[in-house]
Amino acid sequence: MTQEDNCWIILLGGQKGGTGKTTLATNLAALFAGMEWATLLVNADNQKSLVTWNDQRSELGRETVEGQGKAFNELTLVSQFGKNLHKDVKKLTPQYNVAIIDAGGFDSAEFRSALLIADVLVSPLNASSFDTWTLEQLHEIVEGAKINNPDLKAGLILNRVNASSVSEAKDALRSIVEDEEDPLESFFLYKKAIVNRNAYSRAPALGLAVHEMPRPDPKAKEEMVALQQEILELFQAAAEEAA
Repeated sequence: MTQEDNCWIILLGGQKGGTGKTTLATNLAALFAGMEWATLLVNADNQKSLVTWNDQRSELGRETVEGQGKAFNELTLVSQFGKNLHKDVKKLTPQYNVAIIDAGGFDSAEFRSALLIADVLVSPLNASSFDTWTLEQLHEIVEGAKINNPDLKAGLILNRVNASSVSEAKDALRSIVEDEEDPLESFFLYKKAIVNRNAYSRAPALGLAVHEMPRPDPKAKEEMVALQQEILELFQAAAEEAA
């Protein structure tokens, strides 16, 4: 992908707070920047956790991993709010290869607006009934967005799962999405589940992604690289369909 190509847009959002959307957004952004993709981060969440992470990255990131050859100045962060977010972001995307929007964990004007321009939705869920109970409403919102954005790929990913219960949690989520009587047909499931690991809480304090840590957790790094690879495969498939 080159600077002249269209910008791919990844949206992190859902109907439940506390599922780790910002954590996934920051890790994905750092991975794409490491590929030398011009990377735009869009904060659309009033909690502004992404802004705090970026401030820490600017202050501490380069010093913390000095000598590792990481490029920390390739991320650009902007904040956009309101129902016209999709128009405002589209004005910026010609300068970038990928834009990653953190829209927070609730139904909002920003989330609905971002769905209109997103190529890929990454919606993380904890392995909890409180999270899965929100899926029907989320599905309705996604189906509404696909009227105007029919190429949107809306994926669910299990996040902060106990390592001992990954398979069980995947099966439970799949049974909800593929229910014979009322399937949630606009969703697909990401193959990789993200396990609850200390690395995901340590890295943000330094403004880093898990793979950028001085002593990175190889399992956490593998999980995030695998998620990025799934997204890249979606991009590739979309490009082939459009050709």
